[in-house]
Amino acid sequence: MKLTRVMLEQIRQFRTPLEIDHLEAGLNIFTGPNESGKSTIARAIRAAFFERYRTKSVDDLIPWGDSGAAPHVELDFEIDGTLHALRKTFIKSARCDLRVGARSLDGEDAEYHLSALLGYQFAGRGESKPEHWGIPGLLWIEQGTGQRVHDAVGHAVDHLRSALQGALGEVAGSGGDTILERIHSERDALITANGKPRGVLAESLKRRDALVIEIDLLDQRIDQYRRQVDRLEGLLAGHAQEEAARPWEAHRVLQKQAEEARERLRAVEEALSEDRHRLSRARGTLKLLQESLAAREAREQDLKQRRSAWSELEQRLREVDTQVGQLGARRGHALDALQRARETARRARDAAERGQLFGQIAELKAKMDALESRIAACGELSRQIADLRVMLAGLQVDPNVLAALRDQARALRENAIRQEAAATRLAFELLPGASLTLNGAPVEGRTEHRIIKAAEIGIPGVGHIRVIPGGGDLDALALTQGELEVMIEGGLKRLGVHTLDEAEDRLFRQQQVQSRLKEHERDLGGLAPQGIDGLRASLDDGLARLRGLEDALGRLPELPLEDAVLTMDEADRRVERALTEHDEAGSRMQQAAILNASTQAELEAAGKEIQRLEGVLSDPDEAKRLQDANARLVETKAEIEVLAAHIESQQAVLAQARPDILDQDITRYGRSADNALRQHEAGKLDIARLQAQLHEAGAQGLEEQRGELSVRLDQEERRVLELERRAKALDLLKNMMEARRHELTRKLQAPLQKHLNNYLQLLFPGASIEIDDDLSPGTLQRGGANSAFDELSFGAQEQMGLISRLAYADLLKEAGKPTLILLDDVLVHSDAGRLQAMKRVITDAATRHQILLFTCHPEDWGDMGVELRSLEPMDGAMSRT
Repeated sequence: MKLTRVMLEQIRQFRTPLEIDHLEAGLNIFTGPNESGKSTIARAIRAAFFERYRTKSVDDLIPWGDSGAAPHVELDFEIDGTLHALRKTFIKSARCDLRVGARSLDGEDAEYHLSALLGYQFAGRGESKPEHWGIPGLLWIEQGTGQRVHDAVGHAVDHLRSALQGALGEVAGSGGDTILERIHSERDALITANGKPRGVLAESLKRRDALVIEIDLLDQRIDQYRRQVDRLEGLLAGHAQEEAARPWEAHRVLQKQAEEARERLRAVEEALSEDRHRLSRARGTLKLLQESLAAREAREQDLKQRRSAWSELEQRLREVDTQVGQLGARRGHALDALQRARETARRARDAAERGQLFGQIAELKAKMDALESRIAACGELSRQIADLRVMLAGLQVDPNVLAALRDQARALRENAIRQEAAATRLAFELLPGASLTLNGAPVEGRTEHRIIKAAEIGIPGVGHIRVIPGGGDLDALALTQGELEVMIEGGLKRLGVHTLDEAEDRLFRQQQVQSRLKEHERDLGGLAPQGIDGLRASLDDGLARLRGLEDALGRLPELPLEDAVLTMDEADRRVERALTEHDEAGSRMQQAAILNASTQAELEAAGKEIQRLEGVLSDPDEAKRLQDANARLVETKAEIEVLAAHIESQQAVLAQARPDILDQDITRYGRSADNALRQHEAGKLDIARLQAQLHEAGAQGLEEQRGELSVRLDQEERRVLELERRAKALDLLKNMMEARRHELTRKLQAPLQKHLNNYLQLLFPGASIEIDDDLSPGTLQRGGANSAFDELSFGAQEQMGLISRLAYADLLKEAGKPTLILLDDVLVHSDAGRLQAMKRVITDAATRHQILLFTCHPEDWGDMGVELRSLEPMDGAMSRT
């Protein structure tokens, strides 16, 4: 297969058509930096073959940001001298056209024709994956996948065998495959790949094991039946012995005896309980009598304490009365001192207010003097401002008119310059005595004139010469001059001046007057921000305030000279000290008065309480109650002693009889009788239940069932033996057939081994490699060491992967199958020495196959003896280096 032309359009970065033609039959190297489009070209070629034209899973081909693009690929190639032209468009207006010589195919017919021709298949749905790429997927290496040769061989092995059917011979023959498949089928119906039973064999084994389990269970039931017979005999004998002895009746007799003894002790317990209640009541009465007598003693002691406290209160009241008198005198002295201090403070405040008024009057007079000076200055500034405004009114110049005059004067000067440049020069050099006229003016001697309009030269005795300057510019310039002069004259009249310099001088003087006016107005604003009227109003307010201050000063009384030296702060401190002393004396007097009142109240309350206690203690009835209480106290103590002795004797009787032990005996004998009777009744039930179970088991015929199951087990064991022998025979036959098939497969591996060793010697001289049954590379042998493919370094795996693919290509070439090899950035992990060896491998393969090699390292491939084609667009074609 030889690819002659590639064209792609609207694919990734190639929005405009990119065409690659004049491809060599051998090695073609394409170079370019990263993202220059090398992988895009390889992807486009794969998409043209592997992707269905109707698929929607090729979004990666669409240029970025161009959702309306229709990726398009064109491929021209030859197979066995027949020209093929493939045209495929995706997504928008999707279609596929294929021309094979003079024959045309389209749509799926074209796609399936190519897949059968090259040995690949299409995905059922979605994007095509490596498992669908078949032989092209083995020969077309994507960037970074060169080492994945086993996966690629696995995806292509069926296509390889189909393509190499002639070389396979009897290995690929349908008869051998049919027999081996039948053997596999029948073996797999009996055992799994690792020899475990399945299908009918597994079911037969399952039935056999079930019968074994069922017989075991039946044996267990037969053994249980025999044990139950023995147990029934034992139960009947024990039940007869219990019926004769009747042990529960003896337990009931002992229980009755314990209950009678316990009943006799209950009378003693009731008497003891009654004595305890009487003792408790007697002790309560004793406590009440003792409390009553103690209360009498407490009242007598309280009376003594209250009489002592009354005497102390009486003494304290006399002391408090004396203290109240002293504090009253002290408070009077403090009040007099406070009144004197307040009068002194009043005179000091008058003196301070008088001094403050004198200061305010002096300050106000100074402010009024300043206001009068500012009013006078403002009057002078106002007069000057008025004069400047009158002066400014006579110097008014319209700046717009003046600016227009300046522009017009400048334009007039420029127009005069142009006129002078364009004017006709008349130079006269007359002889002495000779004369002539120019526009009626005499001309003598040697002169020069410039004329910008028609002029007439008069020559006496000769006539006139009319001179007309040439060109239309002079007429236009003359017209412009007249218009400018009229405009200037009108502007000067509006300004009221005769010349432009006079207008400029007036403007200069106007600006000076305006500057002085602004300066005076600024000074006036500084002196009187609110105007002269505001200053005069402030002056009037000051006069009014001055009169008010003088009136207030006149209302103040005259002070003696000695009081004028005391300051306000000193006077206030005197008042504060006098007020503090007065308040302290008042507070202490109030406290003393409160203490006097409370002491007097306590004294009265104590006297009343003493009278009450004396009345209670001197009452004749109270003496009678005290006598009775003492008599009852003696009687109660005697009763308590008698009851305590009687209770002690009763407790001794009960402690010796132990009623708690009798209660335990009653419970124990009762439970023993109940248990013995319950066990006897339960024995009857066990005997009846066991007799029923034995009767039922005897009716089931367990021995007969076991005999039937034994016959079925023998039959099933013979069936298992037969199936196991068949499985072993089929397994042996399968192994023999596969060994034969493996031997025949080795015949196919021989030519592949030959091509692989051809390349391997260029990379590893003296090395050899095994070919696995699935036609993928196996163990590498070199230097006496064996290395599995996965144990090699990444670079070595990539090199061996490329060698293996080239060997497959040679094998396909010999079988007459089309081959095309695409290498996208391969061998990037190879060192310099290995890379040189691999270049020899590629060069050798290029003599038999067309190879498209894409690389971003052109410096590594310049010694391949072919042109390097750079992926830099040049008018829609590829550049060559």
